[in-house]
Amino acid sequence: MTKLEVTQEGEVFIYNFTLADGTKKQQKYSKATHEAIKEYFSPKEIVDSKSIPEFDELWKLHPKGNKKTAKDRFIKVVKKISFAELKEKLEPYIKSNDFCYLKGLDVWLNPEKEYWNDVVVKKEEKFKKEEPAKKGFFEQ
Repeated sequence: MTKLEVTQEGEVFIYNFTLADGTKKQQKYSKATHEAIKEYFSPKEIVDSKSIPEFDELWKLHPKGNKKTAKDRFIKVVKKISFAELKEKLEPYIKSNDFCYLKGLDVWLNPEKEYWNDVVVKKEEKFKKEEPAKKGFFEQ
């Protein structure tokens, strides 16, 4: 079993490891790296198999992508935007395109990209061709 002791000297964090065989190691990290290590190894908010009714409602509307990732992202996103607004923005997005061209719910709920704020273009407008102005035979 590995034992870890962390001490701080100013802005430097010193990690002292004692390995299972008794070997001792030391590593120094900046404050930013130390914070990143703490974040990585700290217990995460675990999304268990319990149902979240609002998420389940969105998933029924758009069951595409990784459901667990979508649920994790949903929990983060509803802190930024209300469920009602999210659902209101998802419905036109679903209607705007064929299912095979839509982003999965896990991608659409990416809290960094915020795809729910994208402008939705209706299917008819997307493929509308403009007809060239009609000219006579001798006009150029």
